[in-house]
Amino acid sequence: MRKLLLVTAVSCAVTLVAAPAGAGEQDDQAIADAAVLELSDLPEGWESEPSDDLGEESGVEECRRLDRVNQAAIEQAYAETPLFSDPDDPEGRTTIEGAVFVFPKVKGAERYLAAYKADSATDCFQEIGDQQVEDYPSSEVGTADLQVDAGDDAVGLRLEIEGTDEEGVTDAVVLDFVIVRLGRAVVSLGAQAGEEPPSLDDPMTTVLERLEQEL
Repeated sequence: MRKLLLVTAVSCAVTLVAAPAGAGEQDDQAIADAAVLELSDLPEGWESEPSDDLGEESGVEECRRLDRVNQAAIEQAYAETPLFSDPDDPEGRTTIEGAVFVFPKVKGAERYLAAYKADSATDCFQEIGDQQVEDYPSSEVGTADLQVDAGDDAVGLRLEIEGTDEEGVTDAVVLDFVIVRLGRAVVSLGAQAGEEPPSLDDPMTTVLERLEQEL
């Protein structure tokens, strides 16, 4: 039986060698580090492992705008979570991960969010899904907007992927991706599972509360 590859949240970027941080940048880094989602913020029993998704380029034509804003974002202060996983899922598909970006000015955060609110972001997610199932005889990929009411501005996207192999066995992955801007900072969180991903409401609220205290 085939297995769909795990789909990582589209918050990837080209690895850069950062210049030494100035005093303001050091303060912003402290803000990002203090606010980012931690294992203790999730239900008891969840596990974590290192993640470096922010050092990867998508390689997808439709994702060029998202790649560009993420490249710009990691030139600023940011903190990335590990990959958090639910041990109750024997296939290891139930996960949460994300990042906090702190920009020098509000305009930088607005520009980042705008890229994910554009139609091209939906096209990016759709193409990623299509690539996941291109070898399946039968497949279905769909995207949908998520209602997000948090911070100063926000956007949410869902990607649903389903593929059926030659033996008639169907496999599926669902990814929710939420980005919230609070002032000059941005929080991005992604959750995925074989069926319904874990809710990002509580993790996002926790990070935003810390971020509000730090900004």
